[in-house]
Amino acid sequence: INLAFLLNVRAKDSTGDEAVTDKVLAKRIRQQVVDICLKIRQDKFDDRGDKYWVVATLEEAFFGLGDEENYNKLKQYALSLVEADWERKSTDEQIAKLKDLI
Repeated sequence: INLAFLLNVRAKDSTGDEAVTDKVLAKRIRQQVVDICLKIRQDKFDDRGDKYWVVATLEEAFFGLGDEENYNKLKQYALSLVEADWERKSTDEQIAKLKDLI
């Protein structure tokens, strides 16, 4: 998910084909992240210690893909998993930065 974010950063600082390519790559990577996170959620997910981060990553991926419905669902789910304020703050800050890039 961080690679997709960085591609959006580079796209904003680029023009023409380079910017388009970075945006397309970021979208493809986010879709791969969605696929990976959904697989993770299928295999003994409740036993994991990193549930918040899996769901928050999925939330960010949906946001970056412009899938508002799934973004909102995953945000609510992520909020229910927060164990420390800094976790949510980190996620909210990343999504706010991403909003300015896409």
